[in-house]
Amino acid sequence: MIKIKMNKAYFAQIMSALFAGVFLNSIAHAAPAGLTYQGRLVKNNLPVEANPVTLTVRVTSPGVNECVLYEETHTLNMTGSDGIFSVKIGGGTRTVNDEALSMVQVFSNTGTVISSLTCTGGVISYTSSSTDSRNVYASFNDGVDSVAFSSPYVIQSVPYAIEAERLAGKSSTDFIQVTTDTTQMKLNDILAPTPYTELLALINGTTTQYAKTGSGNFTSTVNMNSNKITGVLAPTASTDAANKSYVDGYVGGKAADTATLTSLVVGDSGKVLSWNGTQWTATAPSSDSTKLPLAGGTMTGPIAMGSNNITGLGYLSQNAGKYFQIGTFDNSAETTLSGVLLPAHQGATWYNTTSNELKFWTGTQVKNMSSSFTNQTANQVFAGPGSGGAAAPGFRSLVEADIPQLTVASKVANSATTATSANTASAIVARDPSGNFAAANVSLSNATFNDSGANTAILQAPTTVTTSYVLKLPAATVAGDAGKVLSVDGAGQLSWIEPVGTQTFAAGSTGTAPAIAS
Repeated sequence: MIKIKMNKAYFAQIMSALFAGVFLNSIAHAAPAGLTYQGRLVKNNLPVEANPVTLTVRVTSPGVNECVLYEETHTLNMTGSDGIFSVKIGGGTRTVNDEALSMVQVFSNTGTVISSLTCTGGVISYTSSSTDSRNVYASFNDGVDSVAFSSPYVIQSVPYAIEAERLAGKSSTDFIQVTTDTTQMKLNDILAPTPYTELLALINGTTTQYAKTGSGNFTSTVNMNSNKITGVLAPTASTDAANKSYVDGYVGGKAADTATLTSLVVGDSGKVLSWNGTQWTATAPSSDSTKLPLAGGTMTGPIAMGSNNITGLGYLSQNAGKYFQIGTFDNSAETTLSGVLLPAHQGATWYNTTSNELKFWTGTQVKNMSSSFTNQTANQVFAGPGSGGAAAPGFRSLVEADIPQLTVASKVANSATTATSANTASAIVARDPSGNFAAANVSLSNATFNDSGANTAILQAPTTVTTSYVLKLPAATVAGDAGKVLSVDGAGQLSWIEPVGTQTFAAGSTGTAPAIAS
């Protein structure tokens, strides 16, 4: 069996002293918002000294239809207490049955209607009268048994000193109390127009001089004067500030392997930050066959530079069958280019698509490197003008002035240009001092022979030769050949023979010449 023993005389004495003090000082001081409730808990004639013990206190209105005005719990450590407890009604933890009324509302007898209450008898409101008491019910749970006392402790008279907190229905919070710190002059300073306006702005959250916690927007730079901002949560929005823990532990919102990163030393030079699937960590760089290392290697595909430059290039060597394609400019683009080229760009080369010429920059001007020519008429030379002043070169016929006269022997001393009287192949023929020269074969239409004077003898081929033939002179002639005549055989060989007979013909006679036998 559990019982609670309370020294009512002592309790009443305490309450009388408490509420008398409250009443006497109500003008200058606010009374404590609560009542002291004392007693002794005994179980099976032994004091309860369990830990914890839960004490539930409920305050109700008087009468047949009691309404719950207040309910709270206290968790007590009764160890070594001999069962004696002392709690403050109004200082516990309110329960779900509590009506969220203040102590003044609970004990006020001003006739105010309190609605939406939990009551017996089907009522839901309570209207106090000036003589109403209050009922206090207590229940305990020592972790083994739960006991609720059906008989209430009735609070009379003295506890109503709480009402002394009110004057003409107004509580102490409705009045300004003068103290050493609270004076009329100070109130006047605060309530002057300018500070009062700013005070209202602070209260209403519209001040422009201060930022409100949770939603303030600064309109100018805040100088922290080398102080820290602490207690910053991990960021969630892109504009949130980040604390050191987050900055050290995350990269791009993904966790970092801080154990590995913080242990990096000089010997780890060259390691890279890589993603292992769950976090960022430091690892040695792995080789990538899709990229050319700085140390060099063999490419397996083209490199697209995206209009970027390659600088500091050494020798450029190409394989056979490959070509080098340079940049192209038309005349307009070339004019623009030449306006920005500097002496440092000397050697810059491009192809002009308007003139179809290879151009280069000398450091001061644009020059042609080569020309591209279309098909030309036969027997034309590319040269300067054939006459007149200087002009651009072009294709034209050769003129006399184009061929110089060579007077120095060494300029023409070669087998193609040196004349000789000897029978020399591919050499120019020249007569010897006697006027003679040697040749193997000479093709002539006729041969003219001069005497010692002006007379000539001409050996001439017929106008038409039916069949080409060759006449070969006799191998030799001797003194005995005098009077002989030349005779030819079928092979064209000439020889000296004696004439068979003689025949004299008169001038103008005709007929067949006599046969001459060999």
